Amino acid sequence: MDFVLIERNETGYLLDPAPYLAALKSFASRLPAGARRFATDPDHYDFRSERCVKDLRLREIIVSSTGGAISARATFAFNDIHPEILCISYREVSTCHVSQDPEGVLGPVQLDEIRPGDSGCVHEIQLIGGTILVTCADLDATWRRAPTS
Repeated sequence: MDFVLIERNETGYLLDPAPYLAALKSFASRLPAGARRFATDPDHYDFRSERCVKDLRLREIIVSSTGGAISARATFAFNDIHPEILCISYREVSTCHVSQDPEGVLGPVQLDEIRPGDSGCVHEIQLIGGTILVTCADLDATWRRAPTS
């Protein structure tokens, strides 16, 4: 992460999006429309909001190719009983990389940041135990009602 502060301490993690939010003011206008909308959403980094990304868990990432263009869709949820899930659709993907730390499994999202990139934007998501990195033309993030079983 370039701006978001994540530090491990004796009781867990210190998470501070303030450096990113300060920097975002200088480059938000250079983000593609969907990425800008998601990055600047007031709930995105509000730890009290039900639509904050902190503590979301990755459910799935699907990467597909149609006519040579690569797209991806990532789905996140807090748990099986939370009423909403976050779906992020990435268009014209040039990089989609998921890494897992050798000593663990992918845990919940700590925080993320979206930065301008050569082909549109870079979305980096730091999870406990790993990272998701997507470089794409743009993304669309939507909150949806979780399907009921």
